Amino acid sequence: MAPAEFGAYLVVPDGFLVPLKETGGIYLLKINCNGTTTTLASEPIEITKPKRSYFYHMVVWQDMNGDGLLDVVTARVNDPILLGKPSGQLIWLEQPKSEPLDNVPWTEHYLVVDGPETVFVLTDLNPSDDQYEVFAAQFFTKHLGLYVFAAKNNSLLYSRYLDETIGPAYMVEVVDLNDDGALDLLVTNHVGGEGGGVFGYEIPTDLRNGVFKRHTLAHGFPVTESGSNQFAPGFAYSFKPHISYTGKPYILVAGDGSQKAYLLTPSEADFSYNKTIIISAGGVVGSMGFGDIIGNDGWAEFFVPGYDGNTIFGYTFAPQ
Repeated sequence: MAPAEFGAYLVVPDGFLVPLKETGGIYLLKINCNGTTTTLASEPIEITKPKRSYFYHMVVWQDMNGDGLLDVVTARVNDPILLGKPSGQLIWLEQPKSEPLDNVPWTEHYLVVDGPETVFVLTDLNPSDDQYEVFAAQFFTKHLGLYVFAAKNNSLLYSRYLDETIGPAYMVEVVDLNDDGALDLLVTNHVGGEGGGVFGYEIPTDLRNGVFKRHTLAHGFPVTESGSNQFAPGFAYSFKPHISYTGKPYILVAGDGSQKAYLLTPSEADFSYNKTIIISAGGVVGSMGFGDIIGNDGWAEFFVPGYDGNTIFGYTFAPQ
């Protein structure tokens, strides 16, 4: 969603499907919500300047220049079909100081000219050091990356590959996975055959030179979806089953080409989780949603989309 001051707008990164992709963009779509239905209320507003054959996957809202206005941080990628190698770029789009929905495209600033491509997380692990970090799951260039920036001017201080053996990294989240008070990385990769895995990485104190120790939280997500270019798993999401819950997070995993949704429940051993199949959806499960949706009772609900069957399955942790 766009910031509250915009009103009810959806943010749509566009152009991800290859090889039929066109030049993508970032669009704002005004919506009307009356409590029972949601409808589009305007034509899409493109805030990016078209860059041929580059497409987008996600957006983070962050004030990047200290003017009190939220800007857009996004990554884009060009994946040549025939010749050349993939190229990812991390950029931010400066929100205009007046009439942001009319003064388009927004001014574009480069953060990294060759690096993050699709999914990334922007975080500040140590607010006292005047820098911030971007962890990037780089699917097309097949590694997990770290990019560290100066907070005052957004200049890149250094970058490094954290794992070049993971293959096509697919998602990344910063969360304490073993309840020791220190933040970790939750990561998936996205491969064919027997599928990939869900991994945890310990974040060292020395980001520049320290070892990001890897732990396998779950593996064995065999691809069952027919057709070419089918991979598993998809995204993973850490959450609490109840608002009062303390301890290691629970993890939902969208199986993508495995046609299943999974729940990882924590066990006593460090970085240890048990994997359970929630549902065999009979089709791709590319992403999931969760939150306290029903009754405002503190219990989490989550939703599994069965893409091929045009069906959404809903579940709750609330006692029945």
